[in-house]
Amino acid sequence: MKKQHDQDEVQQLKAQTFFHGGAAGLEVGAILDRKHWQDPTESVGAQILGMHPETPAVFITPDADFAEFFAAAPGHGDLYRVVPIGEITVDEDFDEGLSNACASAEVVEVLARGVERTEKNQMAGHQVMRWTDGAKVYGPEGYMLPSPQMRAVGIDEEYLRGYGWLVPVPVVTEDLMMKVMRGELSHPQI
Repeated sequence: MKKQHDQDEVQQLKAQTFFHGGAAGLEVGAILDRKHWQDPTESVGAQILGMHPETPAVFITPDADFAEFFAAAPGHGDLYRVVPIGEITVDEDFDEGLSNACASAEVVEVLARGVERTEKNQMAGHQVMRWTDGAKVYGPEGYMLPSPQMRAVGIDEEYLRGYGWLVPVPVVTEDLMMKVMRGELSHPQI
């Protein structure tokens, strides 16, 4: 999760414009910190991602669409322009430069209230997902691409297109496992 930036990187980072999508109702001057962060022991998503209580409290990005994805995720959160406070670390769950973490950030502008899911913000959030081999999980049109395990048993993009647009990974893997159990697919490690 953490990678320290050198001094030059820190100065470049601090000069960037950052966005945060999430907690609703904050005003200019508010400080985002741990009180706005879900307790990782209470969040299934955070448990799956391996987040721990020492995880930095605020995730920031230079990509407003990517931040908007997170604002829409909890159900109509808000989108903010923020200034990080304190040390900034790379969020290694995403491509370098897309997401960083800090202990807190000050809200300097409220860009949108009650953000709803849109095709644009959903694509921004899903386009960064990667399989274990580094290949993208979703293609440019929003349809799932095969994982290494899927490719190994002959599942291709066209087959996965039948599941629909931005279908959640667990929906596909559970369905494929059911097909394995019924003998419709031969490889048990989907």
